[in-house]
Amino acid sequence: MMIRATQSQGGRTGAQTFQPQLWPDGSDGPAVPARNASTGPSPAGRRFSDPDTLSRIRPESLLAWLHPARDYLARRGMVLPGDGNGQAVDYARLAGVLMEPTADMPGELVESLHVILEIAEPAGMDAILEATAASGLTLAVGSDPAPADVAVQAWLLDRALVERLHVSLELTRPRSFQYFAAEADPLPAFVLPQAEQVAALEARLNDWYDARKRGRGARVFVFPQHGECWFLVRHGMPCRREGTMEDGQPGSVFYRPQKHDVLVYDPARGEMRLNCCGKSERAEFLKAFGLHLFRDERFFPGTAKYTLAPLVNDGRNCLACLDVPGIERVVLKEVEFFFPVKPRERVTRKSDDIFALLEKGRVEWPKPPGAITRATFEIKFTAAKKARRVTILPSNKALYGRDDDSLLVERWLAARKFIVEETDHEDATGLVE
Repeated sequence: MMIRATQSQGGRTGAQTFQPQLWPDGSDGPAVPARNASTGPSPAGRRFSDPDTLSRIRPESLLAWLHPARDYLARRGMVLPGDGNGQAVDYARLAGVLMEPTADMPGELVESLHVILEIAEPAGMDAILEATAASGLTLAVGSDPAPADVAVQAWLLDRALVERLHVSLELTRPRSFQYFAAEADPLPAFVLPQAEQVAALEARLNDWYDARKRGRGARVFVFPQHGECWFLVRHGMPCRREGTMEDGQPGSVFYRPQKHDVLVYDPARGEMRLNCCGKSERAEFLKAFGLHLFRDERFFPGTAKYTLAPLVNDGRNCLACLDVPGIERVVLKEVEFFFPVKPRERVTRKSDDIFALLEKGRVEWPKPPGAITRATFEIKFTAAKKARRVTILPSNKALYGRDDDSLLVERWLAARKFIVEETDHEDATGLVE
């Protein structure tokens, strides 16, 4: 798949300036619901084992959090202190219980452990303090709060708020992305999806996951930020059975793991980048999001055509063109690097000869090389008086100075392996770690 545009355009025409501050209905977006226990974490996978961490949670907050699970804890030998009885919390015993969860641990406790464990870090605490202050909620944090204490207090005050923050922080974790550009030119205006669009998208994804034995309960969360629109898809994975030991006896626990996938749409570039499992799931995401955001299942082509890996793998040799009649020379003039992990950064380097900068040590290829998201070549055609530029954006977009340049350029790109061979589509370097 390929997009052609004249160089004077400077990119796609008709792209709308994206204003991400408000949702279409003027609200702050659909609320994040409680997680479905059927796609929740395995009890064996969530451990709160440090007595010192537990001791830094205010006792009244700790007891209020654990109170709904008091019967379960009592069966495990951890009796919670009663109101006014003067007993102290046995943090070592409590840590032991949480460190060795059993299959009958209440789902509410499992879920809260999952969220609190992952958000009880400095960045999570900062997000909670900022959000609770904005919401008018008061936390008894003192001058030196512990992240776990802040997380538990906030959970007790507004569970939905903590869950939204947890999902939002999930977006910032380091990931690998593959890029897919839209075919439309000009690009249609992008509008943040309404609640009914999100519901329809979830219904389609639930049918897809259910048909592949991953269960239902998939949800899509939408986060407009930094001029882009981020989508986090939470869904189940195939069920697992793991061996356990309970009271010295072997047993097993059967559960469905939970997974988060991330998609990011860049309205200015008409580009969707994805972090997900495999080829079939990626294809379904592209079709589903294309249909429900733009009413077109093929809005995002599902195959990778171009890769910029030869820039790194072959160095200056990737510019060789003597074997392509009609092309006299090729020079790399411009490259763009994109680093999606916070603090996100997009860097553009321009030069008369980028490889000359590399050879002098003034530029280095990023690690991983998939962070190279754009390359512009100056190509001198035999039949032309002046060189013209061609820009390649993995995984499927090429910008030509003139449409009739495409035939020779495609031959050169194929010869230098900038065009992905059919068997290599799954591994095309549109990946950014």
